[in-house]
Amino acid sequence: MHFKYTINETPSDGKALTGTELEEALLAELKKAKGARAESWWNLARFYQMTGNHRESQHCIDQIMTLEKRPEELAACFLASGQLAECRDDFEFAADQYRQALALEPSDTDTWYFIHNNLGYSLLKIGRVSDAVSYLELAAQIDPDRANAYKNLGLCQQSLGNYPEAAMFYVSATQVNASDDRSLGHLEELMEGHPELAVDLPRLPDQIEACRAAVYYAHAQQAEQLTQPQQNPAEQPRKWSHRWN
Repeated sequence: MHFKYTINETPSDGKALTGTELEEALLAELKKAKGARAESWWNLARFYQMTGNHRESQHCIDQIMTLEKRPEELAACFLASGQLAECRDDFEFAADQYRQALALEPSDTDTWYFIHNNLGYSLLKIGRVSDAVSYLELAAQIDPDRANAYKNLGLCQQSLGNYPEAAMFYVSATQVNASDDRSLGHLEELMEGHPELAVDLPRLPDQIEACRAAVYYAHAQQAEQLTQPQQNPAEQPRKWSHRWN
């Protein structure tokens, strides 16, 4: 079996900033731009997102939407707003935000992928599993090298009682990115609850072992990377995180 994994880029040396210092720096950046620079709002929105202050992050997104008229950027705003709604477990509102993003048809592959993936996940969470599948399948077609949609398709198939199909999606998700161990966790729980899968899928036990080895290797590589000097947070690339789901 072939596996891929991801690790963060090696950080460079730099003076670490406290959260308060970084917030002050970002607010100063925004003040200098007189609140009229969308990138400054994005930087601050990302900071609040990463520190769990979702209310302030949403305020920043709302401000961006008053400045931006381009469909591409508006779609990114609706996507970010949906992701913040997921943090509040408001999947109905999240799905509405993703539908508005979908209608704008952004050309950016990452944005287009996560609109479909996250809409599918939100529909799954509110019990509309059959509707979720079509969006997740499209997401997997948009970018077959991302694990999220495969993992979510596994959750859908498991919810529908299609356990062999679910198992194979969890395996595929782990193969695409062994650094994300969520699919392996779902796969192990599924196997524990349905040991008959070893009969339906004779190769599955060996595939699970291969997935475990790949996840262990990916985590070891990541741990080694974390021993490197940390980068100044203010110097890190400032882009909204699409890590959800």
